[in-house]
Amino acid sequence: MPPRPRPGVPRLGALPDYQCYSCHSCDDCCRGNLSVPVTPEEAEAIRAQGWAEEPGFVGRDLFIEHQGGLYLAQDGATGCIFLDPAGGCRIHARFGLEAKPLACRLYPHVFVPVGREARVDLHFDCSSVAANLGRPLAAQGDDLRAILPEVITTERFAPVPLRPGIEWTQMRLDRLTAAFEAILTAPDLELTRRLAGLVNLTHVLNNPGLAGLRPDETDTLLTAATARILEALAADPLHRRRLPAGLRLMFRQHLGLYGRQDRLVAGPGWAQRVPHVLRLLSGHARVPRLRPDWPDVRFRELEGNWGPLPAEVEAVFERYYRVKVQAQSFCGQSFHGADYLSGALALWLTYPIICWLARLYALAEGRRELTVEDAQRALRVADHRHGRTLQQRQPADLKRAEALCAREVLRALIITYGS
Repeated sequence: MPPRPRPGVPRLGALPDYQCYSCHSCDDCCRGNLSVPVTPEEAEAIRAQGWAEEPGFVGRDLFIEHQGGLYLAQDGATGCIFLDPAGGCRIHARFGLEAKPLACRLYPHVFVPVGREARVDLHFDCSSVAANLGRPLAAQGDDLRAILPEVITTERFAPVPLRPGIEWTQMRLDRLTAAFEAILTAPDLELTRRLAGLVNLTHVLNNPGLAGLRPDETDTLLTAATARILEALAADPLHRRRLPAGLRLMFRQHLGLYGRQDRLVAGPGWAQRVPHVLRLLSGHARVPRLRPDWPDVRFRELEGNWGPLPAEVEAVFERYYRVKVQAQSFCGQSFHGADYLSGALALWLTYPIICWLARLYALAEGRRELTVEDAQRALRVADHRHGRTLQQRQPADLKRAEALCAREVLRALIITYGS
């Protein structure tokens, strides 16, 4: 039986046994994947370590101020200023793990406050997480409980709204989460069908007329709706539908939002960004190289029927969505304050984005068949941006996401790029 949590600290939620992680010292998080926030107290402790007098640090700022926050300084070429050229963290090597900022010690774990629990999400931009390497998360409870009081100091959190103006208890939201997981893990159905089913259930519930449902009526509705959706999915022809030009443009803009690389140090200026924007607007030219590993291909090469996803690729994507759904990290403070259903739709919208990115990486190798490596690379790009960029909450981006999450539009995108 897990130990009782400290007063003022929520209990640790159930940890998945299907997701693994151990650090394999790739240093990707230190090379710019992670912008490390530090508190004033952490900054003072690091200054007291004496780095300002060390060779390579003299005259350099150890920290960057950005939008009112303080971060570890970065070198545009190599990443974190404390990354040793030979690999590894200099703070860790000299002073031990506990001397590092909390953000470094916690990564890639993310605590998600849900009711009386702290559930655990993971950053899939970590290559070990994306590849499912290391210890099962279910075996990391003691380590996570030890660091939890440094992250969350409130014992209970109000549930997020189901949708604007409709409040459900956390218990009712958890029943909906269980329904999502039942569809997501349904056997003998391709993952693309299951994602289409998740869109269907989300839109069934996104109905203002359900505001007056009693808890027992909620259970009845969820049971009946889930069963009917699963039954219908097996016979769903998944007709491919070409969306109007305006919606295809919006999807390319959304791809650009997920593909771009923003760092604390100066990135590409407007002179370099304008050609990228124009290519995204056109859709007939070559895909802009928003990342160094993106190949020089035309947008049209990413279209068409690529066939069903290989089973091993489906397994990678299914694991990703199960972690997000179980942690409920797709809404609330984990996703810019979004209500439950809006956050769920935004999560389902990542599926065509991830499939498009996987196609891009396959084309980089001259293939039109996806591999596990393509899937993992796509997840690392998409999850690095999802919920972690303020651009996703700008009015124009919210409006675009709302249009792309309309039921028939989102189904069309899922079918187009997931098959």
